[in-house]
Amino acid sequence: MEGDITLIVINLETTKDAEIQLPESLSQVAVDVYHLTPGIGGITSNVTLLNGNKLETKDATQLPLISPMELSKSQSLSLPPLTYGFYVIRNAKAAACLQVT
Repeated sequence: MEGDITLIVINLETTKDAEIQLPESLSQVAVDVYHLTPGIGGITSNVTLLNGNKLETKDATQLPLISPMELSKSQSLSLPPLTYGFYVIRNAKAAACLQVT
């Protein structure tokens, strides 16, 4: 990956989506989305959903499969209420994230 950027966003609104506008220079790159939301019962739920799928371990030694939802070329990102998310902007070519040889 060349100069990937990860944004961490928290939406504390109870009813409105958070809208994140990407700069024009990033509107043509793919974005991997990881939305973490509470299960049934809201923020007091003991279940966490990743992109709508329940996160659970198979046993005490295996972590759950963590797969992103992929967005292709978008200038805006939307985060549902009471959710936090990670957005990996692939091949953003951020100078601070490029490997120096």
